[in-house]
Amino acid sequence: MAKAQELDVDPFTIMLLFAKGDWQALGYSCPTLITFHKGEPVETDIISPELRFHAAMHAASYLYPKRKELEIVSSEAVEPSLIAKVHELFTLRTEVINSGTTQLIGHTDTTHRDLLSSPDSGSGLGISKEPN
Repeated sequence: MAKAQELDVDPFTIMLLFAKGDWQALGYSCPTLITFHKGEPVETDIISPELRFHAAMHAASYLYPKRKELEIVSSEAVEPSLIAKVHELFTLRTEVINSGTTQLIGHTDTTHRDLLSSPDSGSGLGISKEPN
């Protein structure tokens, strides 16, 4: 950074000028360069589209974050009822996993097996894994 200031050069500005394709601001006298290949003149861009693309890509990485910032919020800033609901859901999930059976919300005393195999109660689907 000190060397850039000493030379009065801003590398980011130069990168943006390349991305823009501003050959005059970069000190070039014309936008193309004429060279000879096998005796034939070949005209090429001083600032090629590929160079502009790479300059723009590098500049964008400084202008736009690659990852979304995470906002750290204290528990006081979150609505208490939301914290309670998350806790309740996590506790219910843990209880279901630890019980060894999958229970339906609102039917905590009824397992899937009970729901599928009790046609007499009127609440089941009458499906049984046992042979008839």
